Amino acid sequence: MKEFKKALKKGAVLRSDKNIYTIIEPEQQDGFGITYLATGEPLNPIVEPRPRHGLSQITSPLPLQRSAPVEPAPMKKYVIREHFMFHCSDRADDDKELAIDEYSESTVDDFQQVFRNTVECLKKATEGNEDFLQLVDDFEANGTYYYVTEYLEGPTLRKYIEENGAIQVREARMLLEPIFKAVRRFHTNRILHTGLSPDAIIIDRHADGTVRPVLTQLYSCKMFTPEGEGALQLPPLSCPDRYAPREQYGELDKFLPQTNLYSLGAILTYALTGEEPPLAEDVDEDIISSMLPDNIPESFRVATIKAMSPDWHDRYESVTVFNSALLSSIVTDDDRIRTEEHNAPAARRKRRLTRWIILGVIVSLLVALAIIISINI
Repeated sequence: MKEFKKALKKGAVLRSDKNIYTIIEPEQQDGFGITYLATGEPLNPIVEPRPRHGLSQITSPLPLQRSAPVEPAPMKKYVIREHFMFHCSDRADDDKELAIDEYSESTVDDFQQVFRNTVECLKKATEGNEDFLQLVDDFEANGTYYYVTEYLEGPTLRKYIEENGAIQVREARMLLEPIFKAVRRFHTNRILHTGLSPDAIIIDRHADGTVRPVLTQLYSCKMFTPEGEGALQLPPLSCPDRYAPREQYGELDKFLPQTNLYSLGAILTYALTGEEPPLAEDVDEDIISSMLPDNIPESFRVATIKAMSPDWHDRYESVTVFNSALLSSIVTDDDRIRTEEHNAPAARRKRRLTRWIILGVIVSLLVALAIIISINI
């Protein structure tokens, strides 16, 4: 089992203005925060009033009927992100409150404010949009700051591919269309998601069986000003191996939508092949082309290769343009199928007519031959 040093202990309680959360276990830790699985319940739950019985009911000679005990509803699960600068922070004796030395206090305070600003940007970008993991709460406690998101039971895209194998173009488009929309929404708000990979996508399934692909790992983001300049961040950037392009390993000090396009192309390649894409320094057109299945539309292949160009200048300018290039290949394929289906009845009639003409010619020849034979006899 992975050890999470300095994380809150199992059973630790956090309170916001709305809910009480109980830590189940830590799930992920990096230099700037810890992610937990937790249960939660309203701080002031609504209690249904008991019915008031009349005197006649109390004095009734009939035996009282005892209802069967009601099983409590299972506690709702959440994911909690705690701002915790691992190399500058520790826990106090209560294992909850932050303990920070005087030399690091101002640094931690500055970055905690950045974390708060990031939460506000994420709330603005994701509110009311089901393509993102939903933020449900944020609050201050233990000398630091937390935000809370919904918890989803579904598998990640990686696990889905591992269990089901590589998928076809149409299913890939169905699963990734909401992710393209989510990234486009981020870009509208001058946000880059620097953690894009098959691990950052959860395939949630509704009770009616419909599928909801969701973009997660919202803490792996970089904010930019409206002018496209880098704002104060929580470094370092996330750089998922094989899904982050070369420029993401640098400073990335200006807003480049093309950075996320590379990651989307790499995710698409993984979904269609079930194989990890090459490392960013090894990527070229021939490698990606040889990886992609032979049966995909050629324009789909070209669009994916262009999105993964090593030089960001050679990629599409936006998610919208990349998505249109991918969609056009499927629309073209659909048009071909519809045309074939539309022309099928006429083709069948033509084939039937041809067969009748040939049959008629054969019969005529047989009749003529019979007449010739009878005359000679």
